[in-house]
Amino acid sequence: MKLLTRPNLAAACVVAGLAIALLGRPVTRLIRVRRAAIGTRLLTTENRASDLAGRPHMLLAADSMTLLVMLDAKDMHSRSNLRMYAPLAQWGRLQGLASRFVVPNDTVAFAQFARLAGDKLEVLQASPAWYTKIGVTAVPTFLLLDASGAVRGRWVGDAPPHLELLNVMTRARS
Repeated sequence: MKLLTRPNLAAACVVAGLAIALLGRPVTRLIRVRRAAIGTRLLTTENRASDLAGRPHMLLAADSMTLLVMLDAKDMHSRSNLRMYAPLAQWGRLQGLASRFVVPNDTVAFAQFARLAGDKLEVLQASPAWYTKIGVTAVPTFLLLDASGAVRGRWVGDAPPHLELLNVMTRARS
């Protein structure tokens, strides 16, 4: 009985192709997520994003920890939770935490999202390539960064509970 026949070889190629296609996306996502792993220095004070008027703003707060909230202006979850982010940012300021809300969208979508956010949140625009570079695979993604730009906490999907965020901040400061 011969195992290396033309039909067997074709079937093996199809199975290998399907395995690569099915595993390619999860492996790529895993590689991206590892870019923003706990302890990784992700930002410096040189990293900037623009506001609605085109003025550049530092993403990393020079004098405190930073909560970097990665959103998408076209994502319904990001849009519907805007009401929740203003109290989170206000609470963060009371705890000595600077919040930055960033979207990777084109100018029109960014402008609509910034207007929807109103005066209570400062929304900044970054490039989609920058999202990929720092490992954002889903929105919303919350990254807690210390003053040196190292990731101290990472949450994907829902905003971190206040107590959990406070615990991570306390551990990072000590």
